[in-house]
Amino acid sequence: MLETVALIRDSDPAPPSQSRPDIPAGLEAVVIRLLAKQPEDRYPTATEVVQALERVAAQECVAV
Repeated sequence: MLETVALIRDSDPAPPSQSRPDIPAGLEAVVIRLLAKQPEDRYPTATEVVQALERVAAQECVAV
């Protein structure tokens, strides 16, 4: 268990595109920001997360 905690604490998570190459770049950016180690690097509010996801969804609708 301590090894798992150390791994989470000391290393960055793999980008989602590593396991899901089809993930939209905008969505990947949101996920990476959500998983940021430092709180100041994350979204400050849930409202901002929703807004970021809405922007990604709007971009994907236009791209299709």
